[in-house]
Amino acid sequence: MSRRACTVLLALCACGSSSDPDPREDAAPPAAELDVTWSPCPVLTDGTGLGAECAEVTVPADWSQPDRETLTLFLKRVEKPGASKQVWMLNGGPGASGADFDPLAEMLVEDHPDLAFYLLDHRGTGRSTRLGCPDQEADDSPDGRGISAGERAACVAAVEAEVGDRLPFFTTSNAAQDVGHLIDATRDGYDEVHVWGGSYGTLWGQRYLHFFPDQATAITLTGIAPPDASFTHYDADYDQVARAYLAACDADPTCAGKLGGEAAARISALYDDLAAGHCPAAAGLSADTLRPLFATWLLWAWYERALIPAIAYRLERCEPDDIAALAHFAGLFAHREESAADRLHSAILGLHIGISELSTPPYPTAGEAQAVVDATVVSLGVGPRYAELWPTWPAYAPDRFDDQFAATDIPVLLLEGELDPATVLAGAQRVADRFDGPDQHFVVLPRAGHSFSTPATGEPLGCQLRMWMDFVADPHAAPGDCPERMLPLDFGRQPALAGFYFGTRDLWEGGPETRARTDAAVEARFRELRRHMPRTLFAR
Repeated sequence: MSRRACTVLLALCACGSSSDPDPREDAAPPAAELDVTWSPCPVLTDGTGLGAECAEVTVPADWSQPDRETLTLFLKRVEKPGASKQVWMLNGGPGASGADFDPLAEMLVEDHPDLAFYLLDHRGTGRSTRLGCPDQEADDSPDGRGISAGERAACVAAVEAEVGDRLPFFTTSNAAQDVGHLIDATRDGYDEVHVWGGSYGTLWGQRYLHFFPDQATAITLTGIAPPDASFTHYDADYDQVARAYLAACDADPTCAGKLGGEAAARISALYDDLAAGHCPAAAGLSADTLRPLFATWLLWAWYERALIPAIAYRLERCEPDDIAALAHFAGLFAHREESAADRLHSAILGLHIGISELSTPPYPTAGEAQAVVDATVVSLGVGPRYAELWPTWPAYAPDRFDDQFAATDIPVLLLEGELDPATVLAGAQRVADRFDGPDQHFVVLPRAGHSFSTPATGEPLGCQLRMWMDFVADPHAAPGDCPERMLPLDFGRQPALAGFYFGTRDLWEGGPETRARTDAAVEARFRELRRHMPRTLFAR
């Protein structure tokens, strides 16, 4: 697999009762005339040259009151002459922009010139009336582009001053109607319209189906969140998947030989030991940095997940070779590079939707949420972050589609990673149970996490992309056998991974060597993954 392909693949987080209203009943909004005027622009947001077309489109802030306030949406399309199928990509977060998919769209149109990729910045992100606060997100602010706990109140005040009475309209339902109306405005000249959603984008896509159940030719949802998904219990759910991954480590002869067949328990004990002063030469690696670091790999990576037990083993042993290998590892984090996607991401939009629509009472206190995190092996610390905001955030009231399952008769492809910690398999299964009609398929990708990284024998770009592209080519064909050919988990020596991260020839043993292997594919993956790694690892 090429370095470019590796980077591109990473560029990608209670059921209704029988008395639920029909989600298609009276849902379709009135037609709207949108002015979509295209101008040449770079395919890559950070790039030069042209190759794509971009448009800024004025839409109602509230689609139920289309004659009142407005906001601006940013849309990019990447296509070659003669393209016959629109493909709309709905990003996740919430808070991520369409810029994440620039490289993927550029790559895929080369092999699939019949496809035209439409990349929309969700309202409130990127160039779509982004919710942000320049002072608190400045590079020289306390947390750089991130927003620290102490900055959030001032940031929210800045957002409210900027968007005023429009803040309650940055909702999933309004964003869903944005998609449908933009498709209506741009679909002339195309034979088919395909919608793809990932992570929160699957909620966005399901909400789109409430309003436009029959508009698209087909829809694909990957990393599937149920409509009643909640950040209230996110950390505990995430940790259960981590423990399932570590159980696979326990069943592996190499990993079990190093951690005694009890990897999760050993890592939990290690956190206590580090807090008590164990391995002072690696003082920068504590539970507070390791939990989110391990969570990042579990979420986005396929191969790098093996670093979780290996780092724990080396920290536990803490011998000179281990200290040298961990120092080599720490040296990779001398600085953090930010991309256009980082700058365009809106943490405020993510919190706004998360608190308003993706939180379930009763809310834990900050202390209760932190106690949950303290009991985990891996965690992104979502609960404590939300707990301090639930009482005061200017949340909007969810509408009647909140927590409601969508319905459609169009072809649907549902792809879920077996070890996806952000959108867990049980929740995805509940969505799949509602999409069980003809040409509606649910596929579990064995051992996979939350990203496009799903390597398989004979599939250079992996299973998820292969199955999605096959579905777009023919939504009426049955899914292929790619999941059966996905690679096994590897907890062995992994010289390519060890060479890059530790400077060693073995993931578990030895110290750095000048002749240790450096693999270009691993380095390319690291450049993409470091976008998601904890800021506390990087020198400022």
